[in-house]
Amino acid sequence: MQHLIDALQSTSPPTRDPSGGCFCQARRHPLSPYTPLCFSCGLVLCALNKPHHLCPSPTCPSPNLLSTPQHRADLLAHLRHQLATELQKQENLKLKLDEEKKKQAGAFPSLPSTSTPKPIAPKTHKVLSITQSKKKKQIVTISSPSSSVPPSRTESPSLSEGRVPPPPNKVIHALPPPSSVLESRPWRNFTLDHDIRYIPVNK
Repeated sequence: MQHLIDALQSTSPPTRDPSGGCFCQARRHPLSPYTPLCFSCGLVLCALNKPHHLCPSPTCPSPNLLSTPQHRADLLAHLRHQLATELQKQENLKLKLDEEKKKQAGAFPSLPSTSTPKPIAPKTHKVLSITQSKKKKQIVTISSPSSSVPPSRTESPSLSEGRVPPPPNKVIHALPPPSSVLESRPWRNFTLDHDIRYIPVNK
């Protein structure tokens, strides 16, 4: 936030974002809390478009997002208020933690427990086995190993997504039909905006 305040206080004229801005129109990223809309071309701006840069649209007639000095002054006052509020919250949190540390230091120290937990013995079970040679019965005690289940690792998906590039300069349009189709429609009129028109019947 301090970097944004310093950039708005700069006397140098605004320039375009070196990264090219973002054209997602707040579909991929949150809406910009400072300049959500370009008042000149109407482009919806996301949070990646900073207010101290120009509008990312190359066809914008007036790309300055802060068109008037009053708009810039109001935004600076808002940012300074936000920064002061955030610093006050951090200071209050620091004082609260210091008070908790003082209370814990003045409290009666608790003695450590002398009893140690006993290790869990492996479970045993008895198996009756009969030998074929002497046909004798024999009881064998077998201990089952303790099963340890490894903790599951949950990987949080990455929330960071890239910038959306500007639309191409060349307009993509449908290609004309092939010559074979044009031969089957010799009455097509290329001078009109639409191919089909009403022709009244001569009486």
